Amino acid sequence: MLFVDLLFRFTAVGMIVLIMLLAFRDLRRTTSFWLLIFTNLSLLCHYLGATPSGVPLPDELRIGLRLVDTTLLPITWLFTLSLYAQDFRVRGSHMLILLLVSGLMLAERMVYFGWLPGLPRWWPLLITITAFGLVSHMLWETWHGRHDDLIDKRRLSRTYVVVTLAVCIVIAIVLGSFIMPEQQHSVVAISLWPTLLLMAYWLFNISPTALTFQQQSQNTAVLSHRDQQLQSQLDDAMTQDKAYLDGQLTISTLSKRLGVSPTRLRAFINQQLGFTHFSHYINAQRIDAIKHALRRSDNAHIPILTIALNHGFNSLPPFNRAFKQQEGITPTEYRAKQRE
Repeated sequence: MLFVDLLFRFTAVGMIVLIMLLAFRDLRRTTSFWLLIFTNLSLLCHYLGATPSGVPLPDELRIGLRLVDTTLLPITWLFTLSLYAQDFRVRGSHMLILLLVSGLMLAERMVYFGWLPGLPRWWPLLITITAFGLVSHMLWETWHGRHDDLIDKRRLSRTYVVVTLAVCIVIAIVLGSFIMPEQQHSVVAISLWPTLLLMAYWLFNISPTALTFQQQSQNTAVLSHRDQQLQSQLDDAMTQDKAYLDGQLTISTLSKRLGVSPTRLRAFINQQLGFTHFSHYINAQRIDAIKHALRRSDNAHIPILTIALNHGFNSLPPFNRAFKQQEGITPTEYRAKQRE
C-alpha cells in the first residue's frame, strides 16, 4: 500500500509544482490566478504533510504543513466561485466562511498535535456538515449557471468540473468506507488525483485568458448578411415584442422565437454584442427600458420596485445590483438626477 500511496502522492506533487510554474509563466494576475496559486499551495501542504509513516518528515515541518492545509477546502471553493459565479469578488462574507471552516479544522489539528485537550463529540459532524455545504455550493454554482453562460469553453468546463468532483467524491467514499477505511491519508491522496490531472491538462493548453475564458471577439465593422438578419430579428424581439418582459426568458426560449439554434444565438450575443452571460444581455435591455420609464414625468408617482417588476425583474435586490453595475449609480440616484 505504501508504494501505491507514494505513486499517487508524488506524481500529484509534481503536477502541483508544474501547474504553479505554468500559471506564473503564462497567466494574468487576476483574482482567479491568486486563488489558483493558493489552492495549489494548500494542496502541496496536504500531500507533503500527510505522508505515510514510511516517509518521515521533521515534526516541525509536518505540523506547519498540516496547519496550512486546513485552508484547502475553502480556498478551492473560492477559486471555483471566481471561475463560475457571476460578477465574483472576494467579499467579507467569503472571508468569514473561510475563517470558520479553516478554524473548525484547525481546532481538530490542535487536538491531534496535543495542543488542546479535546473537542465536543459533535465537532467532527460539524466539520462534515460545513464541508458538505461548501462542496454542494461549489457544484451548484458550477452546474446551475451553464445555461446562462455564453462562452463555449466555460460552459464545457463546467461539465468537466462537476464530473471530476463527482468522481473524486465517489473514489473517496468507496475507498474510505469499503476498501481502505484505515488508510484515510492515502484515500484522500488518491481521490484528489483526478482533479489535479484535469487541472494539469487544462494548463498545458494554457493562454493568458485561461482563467477568464475570454474569447477573441469576432466583431467586425460589417456584419455578414446572415448576422445582419439575426441582429434585425433580435432587435425586433427586444424593441417591438419586448421579449425582455418575460421574467423566465432563457436562451432556449428566445432562440425558438427567433428560429435559430441556441448555439448560434449564444455565439452571436457573446462575440458580436460582447456579453458573457445571457442574463447580462437581457438585464441591459430591461435597464435601458427602465431608464426611459424613470425619465418620464408621468411615472414620477410610480415606485421604482413597481417599474422594475413591470420590466421583467423578479425582485428589487437583483435589479438594484444590475442597475448599479451598468450605470454606476442606484436607480434612486438616477431618478433624482432626472428631476434636477
